[in-house]
Amino acid sequence: MSGRVVIITGANSGIGYKTAEYLCEAGDNVYLACRNEERGKAAVDKIKAKNPQALAHYLPLDLSNKESIEQFVVKFHEEGKKIQVLINNAAVALSMKDPKRQLTNEGMELMMGTNFIGHFYLTHLLLDDLKKTGEETGNVRVLNVTTALHDGSQSKGRQFKDVDMDDLFLVNSGAYCGGQAYKNSKAALIMFTYELARLLEGTGVSVNCVCPGFVPKTQLYRQNSAPKRFFDRYVMGGMLKFLNTTTSVDKAANIMFNFADDEKYKGVTGKYYCDNREADSSAETKDEEKQKKLWQLAGGYLKIEGYEPLEIPEPPPEPEPVPEKKEEEKPAESKEGDGEKKEEDGKEEKKDEEKKDETEKTEEKEPEDKEEKKE
Repeated sequence: MSGRVVIITGANSGIGYKTAEYLCEAGDNVYLACRNEERGKAAVDKIKAKNPQALAHYLPLDLSNKESIEQFVVKFHEEGKKIQVLINNAAVALSMKDPKRQLTNEGMELMMGTNFIGHFYLTHLLLDDLKKTGEETGNVRVLNVTTALHDGSQSKGRQFKDVDMDDLFLVNSGAYCGGQAYKNSKAALIMFTYELARLLEGTGVSVNCVCPGFVPKTQLYRQNSAPKRFFDRYVMGGMLKFLNTTTSVDKAANIMFNFADDEKYKGVTGKYYCDNREADSSAETKDEEKQKKLWQLAGGYLKIEGYEPLEIPEPPPEPEPVPEKKEEEKPAESKEGDGEKKEEDGKEEKKDEEKKDETEKTEEKEPEDKEEKKE
């Protein structure tokens, strides 16, 4: 297939960029939806430099900002195009062990608010467009990019808990850590996939989620410290590559391209794929009650018409950093004063010694005088 209109989020680097490049090579009209304008435009220029005929376009989109998502959809509608493929690829991942949370523009926990709720809202605003094209072509596709790490029991070391629907943004005491928040956001994206596929059944719109594998050389963990990024990419990535458990950016992008393009996936919907094979997602993601509850929560927090409005809970205050204790240095004046005092004390001691010497000399002389007088 070619000539389709495709929107792909987070397409300025990594898997998103390479997927956009492949789609342009196939003749698709691709919109790179990126938060950073400079990087987004640079990605478009790079694609066109390699393929001057490429139909690549940049549109600004910050999934952590509700207003930005709305503005993106307005600008896309101004283009007058009929969307046929939506790839919800963008994601943010903070340090797995970091206890310090970050928030979206509306005050949601950043990873849940961006990776799931941001894409939920974008898809919601494009839903009529998707269904309309689905009726006309019978072959519209929504792809949600997720990860095997959505299953908390599969994480090495720490075991992460299931998504708590009563504490979606992890505001309860001790609930938050970067790893738990990231895992929850990706599990939520899978639940969203299953529920959306059910709601769109028979509309010509298919919805699937894909884990393209572990890809060390991406910008996913760009917000981690430099040593941590180096370790993940070169040390851990090298070890896993040796064990043949990693995927290159090119291979992962090729997987995404096939799901967007290959005729064999036409009409296939409500599936989870991992490493290019259909797989079972975690037990919690297949819980239909949770899927429906999550849908209502997302609509409520976004205050979408038709949903019961919900207030985003206030995050707990961050603990104040403990100041480092430093040894108090004596002021320079005090030191000078001490020096002067020592000097004066030294002079006094010298005077006392001189007096003592004079006294001793006098005492030695007196007996001689007495003896002279006696004679």
